Amino acid sequence: MKKLFLIIFISHASLLQAIDIWSYPEAAEGWTIYASVLSPGVSWTEGFFMDYPVGVLDFVLPFGLPFSIGIFVKTPEVNLKSFGLRAAYHIDIDSPKIDLYFLYLFDFGWTRNALLVKYNDTPSEVYFYDFRAGIRRLFGKYIALTIESGFKFRSIYCGLSIKLN
Repeated sequence: MKKLFLIIFISHASLLQAIDIWSYPEAAEGWTIYASVLSPGVSWTEGFFMDYPVGVLDFVLPFGLPFSIGIFVKTPEVNLKSFGLRAAYHIDIDSPKIDLYFLYLFDFGWTRNALLVKYNDTPSEVYFYDFRAGIRRLFGKYIALTIESGFKFRSIYCGLSIKLN
């Protein structure tokens, strides 16, 4: 049992050496801009489904730590669903084609609800925070497949990203 624990510990220690939380991943260096279209596809509570896509624009900041800021807009069915800001921290896992990130979303739901009430419509639920994890895998120089967790890790968003620079 002790040998198994030692092997697991050594393999995890070597993995941790490959992770650098202080530098930019090559796929998301400073000044990088990504435009993405994501669609929720799997929910732990609802099974497999396809919903209206979410448009995302992310900008990796060119200073210090590997942070990015961005905006998101969930496309409407009939009414505006949600829109807001995204802030992410990118982690370098020593792979030039992979961008691993942890994300905070802030929904401007009170603005949307004020518009809905103004036009005699039913306000929707406001999510003031949402923490997510995501990964982008570049294929070539500019096209990437993106996978993100959904609200409170209850679903998975899959989509296509384009590196604009």
